[in-house]
Amino acid sequence: MTRPDDPSSPPPPSGTASLQRRLTFIHFTLFNIAILITIFFAWHDFYMDHDTSIPEPEVSPVTRLSEIVLRSIFPLAVLDITSWLLIRSTFRPIQNLITAAEKITTDNLHSPLPVTGRGDEVDRLAWVLNSLTARLDQSFQRIRGFTLHASHELKTPLTILHTGFERALLNPSLQENEREQLLAWQDETLRLNRIVSGLSLLTRADAHQVELRPEPVRLDFLVNDLAEDVDVLGHADGLKISVDATVPVTVQADRHRLRQLLLNLADNAVKYNLPSGSVHMSAKRVGKDAIMEISNSSIGISEDSLSHIFDRFYRGPENQSRMIEGSGLGLSIAQWIAEAHGGSLIATSVNGLTTLTLRLPAI
Repeated sequence: MTRPDDPSSPPPPSGTASLQRRLTFIHFTLFNIAILITIFFAWHDFYMDHDTSIPEPEVSPVTRLSEIVLRSIFPLAVLDITSWLLIRSTFRPIQNLITAAEKITTDNLHSPLPVTGRGDEVDRLAWVLNSLTARLDQSFQRIRGFTLHASHELKTPLTILHTGFERALLNPSLQENEREQLLAWQDETLRLNRIVSGLSLLTRADAHQVELRPEPVRLDFLVNDLAEDVDVLGHADGLKISVDATVPVTVQADRHRLRQLLLNLADNAVKYNLPSGSVHMSAKRVGKDAIMEISNSSIGISEDSLSHIFDRFYRGPENQSRMIEGSGLGLSIAQWIAEAHGGSLIATSVNGLTTLTLRLPAI
């Protein structure tokens, strides 16, 4: 039995090798064997008791009971071990199916679950799950294809709109209110363009279509450069910027993508900060890992929100009432970049301090 090419095709017949029948047969057989052994010992004891030609030594009831127990241990042990081995062999395909199903992700939906070829209930369950994952895989492929196509189609009209607004703003006869309106529309097209670009990047990343160009990169240099950018971004809000990146830390990474990750973290730290708050950045090496942390003062993030903070377009209840512009994809992109480099990105929020920790293999 193999994975169906057409998920809508009917499942194969269960056949005669039913798991229920097999377990019933095993227990029925072992039960009858146990009865036969019991009958044999009963007949043997009865025959010995009535055979007058063989002198029977006098034995105590305890001794006779001990003999019966000792003679019964071996066949009972054989039955127990045989039963355990047969049942274990019967349920091994179920365990294999469970193990394979636990490894299913959106990246390996095309990989079929194992089948035994017996045509029993386990194989039928594997067929149903394979059919389900095949339909899910087709759905994901259609969604990714649609997103990529839509992103590509939206880029051209957004570029035309942005260029049109730029040209319109050059008109010297514009009134002040008209100029403000055009600038607002231009900002919206830029925001839409960022959303479309982010969606396109994540969709291509999901389909493994983004190529990384790794090279040795000094993480401490990037963090110090980032501090200057954060100082500019947070100047209007009076943010206090501090940085601790004096020890050389080198990673093997795509420089462009790694800088994109750091900028997304910095942008997030500035946008979700408090008035006259603070941002602290650091880069260090711990064992074989390079660790970069960026912390900012904030109103705090609940545990439930932290579990969804890297979801696309997620806005926690703490920030739903705050009018903060953004694409809603920055942290999702940052997490993908970290994982694509064999690292991780985690978020914590304790006592009004939100910290994003990037961990990458150091060289």
